[in-house]
Amino acid sequence: MSFRINLYFFVVISVAGLSACTHANVESNESSLVKRSETNGASNVILSNIDGGMILEGKIHGNQFIAAIPTKWNRDALLFAHGYSLPGTPVDVPKNPLVADLSGGLMKLAYDQGFTVAYSAYNKAGMGVETGAASTLALKKFLDEVLQPERTFVSGGSMGGNVVMALIDEHPDEFAGALAACGVVDGWEYQLGALIDIRAIYNYFTKGTEFELPGNKDIRISAISPEPPNWLSFTGGLWRYAQLRRISRPIEALFEEAEVDKHSKAANILRNIESASNQFPAEMSSFISPLATVSLGMDDIVTTFGGMPYNNTEKVYKSEHLSDLQNNELNQSIARTIADSSAVAYQTRWHKSTGRSPVKLLVLHNSIDPLVPYKNVKNLSARMQAEGNFHNLRVMEVPTKYSKIFGTSHSGYSHCGFTNEEIEEAWSLLIKWVER
Repeated sequence: MSFRINLYFFVVISVAGLSACTHANVESNESSLVKRSETNGASNVILSNIDGGMILEGKIHGNQFIAAIPTKWNRDALLFAHGYSLPGTPVDVPKNPLVADLSGGLMKLAYDQGFTVAYSAYNKAGMGVETGAASTLALKKFLDEVLQPERTFVSGGSMGGNVVMALIDEHPDEFAGALAACGVVDGWEYQLGALIDIRAIYNYFTKGTEFELPGNKDIRISAISPEPPNWLSFTGGLWRYAQLRRISRPIEALFEEAEVDKHSKAANILRNIESASNQFPAEMSSFISPLATVSLGMDDIVTTFGGMPYNNTEKVYKSEHLSDLQNNELNQSIARTIADSSAVAYQTRWHKSTGRSPVKLLVLHNSIDPLVPYKNVKNLSARMQAEGNFHNLRVMEVPTKYSKIFGTSHSGYSHCGFTNEEIEEAWSLLIKWVER
């Protein structure tokens, strides 16, 4: 399993020289398109036909990219930047972005409307806002030269939503509009704090029980590794799946026992974790998603950020189901971590949203998301309001969805759980808003 938490990242790029072209026109420009691609820094360039258009693929600065060009170009395009993947996941792109559509259907929708759709791989798996922004901007600049676009829209979800915020903050002139879906639109100070908190809280309340997470309990490092040892490197995705199951299995057992007996030890544990966390509801996917992310990815987070980005030394944890004495014991015994100044600076740089971007931004978010809490949207809204920039924000809140939890027999809240109709509506609203 790639465990890519769909980080939508779309850029709409028009094609000046190839607008309203027929399939014959595209074919007649094949050799010149390959030559222009190579002249503008692409390597390993391949151009192939697909039903209704062409596929352009290659590498830019060593990162793979792929673009699907429709026969009848509307002078716009959509560039997709993929989402979070567990460390060790291969960094590549699918051979056909219309079939392996990690955008939840937006790429196919835009392509059918006449947009060119494309996206780039990053230079690393795991936490990748900086590399995501750099590789996506590089691909956008490349397409500017090769296809001569008129305007660019950018969209992303989950971690990709944060990539979007970084791009429209730092390169607002590049984008006509932005769509952030299920995204970390606030910043990592809040998001990582919520993830690390629930791990510390979960570890405290499950200590010595059959519901403990496996591996190391130090919240500053990964509990277990998502990457196999060298002698088992050939196992790849099977190893990551097995490690993910090791994390999810005790959480499943906790919920299963609580469901059978509302007064059981498990039910009490769930109530206390939910209350002390105050970010994630006592719902299976709302525990598995955040706990798997930090339990398997903390080493990569610390390495990427250059240290520990979160400080909970002065935080007071409290469960409404505990007595004052029990809450005192909670705060005396829960794992604590001190933030490194370099990591705090890095997470501000990549990326705490400023709220000052002039780019029109549409935020699409489920009312409850098991990994990226809706508070991200509230925090961004408050910041843009304080900056006098609220007129550049539109929020589209949609109902929570349910889906099967990967690797389990259970269903739960969906991260980035949008219907095709909701994605189409959000995309249409953004286009109309920009054009109006």
